Amino acid sequence: LEVESKIVTAVKKIILIKEDYSPDIFIKNINLLSVASDESKIIYSLAGSFYLMNLADQSIYEIPASLPNLTTASTILWSPNNQKIILSFSGYRHYLLDLPTSNWVIPISKTEFEITNFNAVIKKLSDSKIYNIKNLSFHPTDFNKIYFLSNNNLFLANLKGADKVSSPLLFNILAYKIYNDEILYLRRATDEFYKTNLEASSFEKLFDIPFLKVNQAVSIINDFMFTTNKNLYFFNPNTQVLVSIAKDVKETRLSDDDKKIMWFSNEEIGIIRLSENHLYNKYDIEIIIQSPTVITKAVWYSETNEHIIFTTNQGPKIIELDGRSQRNVFTLNEKPSEEIFYNHDNKKLYILNNKNLSTIEILD
Repeated sequence: LEVESKIVTAVKKIILIKEDYSPDIFIKNINLLSVASDESKIIYSLAGSFYLMNLADQSIYEIPASLPNLTTASTILWSPNNQKIILSFSGYRHYLLDLPTSNWVIPISKTEFEITNFNAVIKKLSDSKIYNIKNLSFHPTDFNKIYFLSNNNLFLANLKGADKVSSPLLFNILAYKIYNDEILYLRRATDEFYKTNLEASSFEKLFDIPFLKVNQAVSIINDFMFTTNKNLYFFNPNTQVLVSIAKDVKETRLSDDDKKIMWFSNEEIGIIRLSENHLYNKYDIEIIIQSPTVITKAVWYSETNEHIIFTTNQGPKIIELDGRSQRNVFTLNEKPSEEIFYNHDNKKLYILNNKNLSTIEILD
């Protein structure tokens, strides 16, 4: 870093990395792995049986065999509080699991889960003929309420208390997302991006997407970012201009401090800043690294939210966001990995490699 006379050169959130890390094998021969959104719990399979583990104390529950084979699940969706799971299978079949909240035991407990056949409940409760249920989302505060699409219309199911399915809240929907206390959505017949409240009783147009087509795969990230066919777009609220900022995006992730969004593709990792500081402006877009080898996963290092952990066939690495002079990047381990996630509570990085889940501690 350049240091000038009578000027403070500030460096914040520095971390010291050990010279060598030796991963500890945690679970062997995993065939399926799903991680909770807060990375506090995992679902995994061993020899045809499925388990739920709380990483804080490594307590385990066996998931009942009455469910379909979880390895055939198309998606595993965790509720915002990570106490419920929606398992979706081919043929538009969905099951809701209520997870145990207390009395976790070591070793394995076979205490019964509360399992709900979502399709059967919808058929029973709805006044409408509902087919091909898909794109399920939890209500942001009442996790007994679940939004879903059927025949391109958006419905809301209340599985406790009122026990009913709404009439269509929104019609002819191309894509939607429950974001904070709002529903963001795109209609199939228009090129307009809208938001509404959770009851769909008030509406606001956000901006136009003139190139949008009905057959495009659209994923909404927030109220000013979305992807179409894996290309990432950003509508700048300051300039009112819609721009393309990345192609072939694999995933986007909001930092734990809600101040940055990170995306990654095979070749690069980039961020957009949602707040300003002494070095950057709000909505600054920056490429953090362009990798010569394929990036398979990237996650925030939540201790600082100023570092990103990512992995390639050369193993997991950690890189800083501070781009002054040059960015420090360090290889944590040289073994390639298919999946990584970081648990803030126990300060461990979990690495899946050749069906074995290992851990390393970033800091002593």
